[in-house]
Amino acid sequence: MTFAMLARLFSIPRIRAIREHTLPKGRLSLHPAMLWREMRGTQFSRFAIFTAAMSFFAGIAAPFYAVYMLRDLHFSYMQFMATQAVVVLSQVGTLTLWGRLGDRFGNRFVLAVTGSLIPVAPCCGLRPPILRPSS
Repeated sequence: MTFAMLARLFSIPRIRAIREHTLPKGRLSLHPAMLWREMRGTQFSRFAIFTAAMSFFAGIAAPFYAVYMLRDLHFSYMQFMATQAVVVLSQVGTLTLWGRLGDRFGNRFVLAVTGSLIPVAPCCGLRPPILRPSS
């Protein structure tokens, strides 16, 4: 048995123990136009648009970045896998820190600061010609 299969078997009783909330009586509409009309101008809609835009642009750039690392930076597949593993492990390892920062300063402030720092990250890869390795 694989680890994933064991984890799934372990989670089945716990998932079944979760009780669903009953829905309110009346008609619920999940039509996008109705949702947009209800949420327009709310803080949640701003958050949803920000999150969707960040996910969209990261999804557009991700395949090109993988090719860049492998072809231009001459990463081996092992180095590429290691960098991807470090990214995932750092995300998992810092979730509680982000939660505490959000609780202390507010999620909007944390998103504003981190969102404005994202364009700075690619600048860390820029080096003057004298520091670049010769090909």
